[in-house]
Amino acid sequence: MRLTLLLLFTMVTFSLQAQGTKYEDKIMHYGAGNFVAASTSVFYNMITPKEKRSKIWKSVFCLASATLVGLGKELYDKSAPNGQFDVKDLGATMLGGLTIVIVIN
Repeated sequence: MRLTLLLLFTMVTFSLQAQGTKYEDKIMHYGAGNFVAASTSVFYNMITPKEKRSKIWKSVFCLASATLVGLGKELYDKSAPNGQFDVKDLGATMLGGLTIVIVIN
């Protein structure tokens, strides 16, 4: 079921991107949040011994990593010429991370 949900979200993300919608930037941020949170989950499983793993801490690390990457990207955008900090982009990145947290747990 989890894999099915993950595949569904991924397919929807790519199909919306392929259509060239006005939300293409938000979709990219959502996908980046997915990628960062999933990578964090894999990394957490690799470095933490099986008997010490915690679903709560893994969820916190996944969501925090997606949030920090999104925040870093928006701060970078703000420092660029004619750049601005977009809270909706940050929210899309965090939502991508939250989706992975829900699917994994």
